[in-house]
Amino acid sequence: MGGIFPGLFQGAQAWYRDRVLLRLRDEHGDPIRIQRKHLYTSRLVPGPDASGWDLRVDHIPGWDKWGKTRKRKNRRHTMIVHGSEAIGLAGQLMAHANRSGGARKAIRAAVERIEEAGHPEAFLPRAARRAISDFSGSGKADLPPKKVENLMKPLPGTLAGLKVDMRLAIEMATHEQAEREALEGELKELEARWREAEEIARIADNLLLPESVDSFIADERSRIDDDPAKGARAG
Repeated sequence: MGGIFPGLFQGAQAWYRDRVLLRLRDEHGDPIRIQRKHLYTSRLVPGPDASGWDLRVDHIPGWDKWGKTRKRKNRRHTMIVHGSEAIGLAGQLMAHANRSGGARKAIRAAVERIEEAGHPEAFLPRAARRAISDFSGSGKADLPPKKVENLMKPLPGTLAGLKVDMRLAIEMATHEQAEREALEGELKELEARWREAEEIARIADNLLLPESVDSFIADERSRIDDDPAKGARAG
């Protein structure tokens, strides 16, 4: 019996780590899976410019027709996600990393982190710099692939390895920024519709007026421009 329980425990750990959190497609349109253990190594990274950030995500390729994993394609890959895609994906992954929630103290600290930066858009690059600092300073940045694959806990600076308040702040900031971008997109679409409606109305007005009326209006405007006094007397 002594060997049964450790075996069951290890099996449960393996199931937990290998559980698929998200199924999506990469930048080439190929299907990929992100497992819970990939939160142990995936992280925010500083972008090419000082005010930006990207998302470095580990994953495995392929789905089967039931959406389940396929053992023959379990080799780990890494992709870098940018822009709006990074915001959306980071928000989803942080929701899994924060599945246990946080105490009120941690939530207050998370809000303070964002407020200190000024707004969510400014906070996320800070979080990326903090993440890379923690990861690089951990002494575990160059682990061999086999050890990375068998990690039992998150590496420092990773999505699941940051402090609770930092993880919560990233989730809050990404969701708020995603909502703001969605609203801006809706406003741009509405503005485009307004412009289209105004153009249609202008065309419709012109279609309703006989050509003789247009000519009369043009002639009268020309006369007023030539002799402003006529325009004043007409008024």
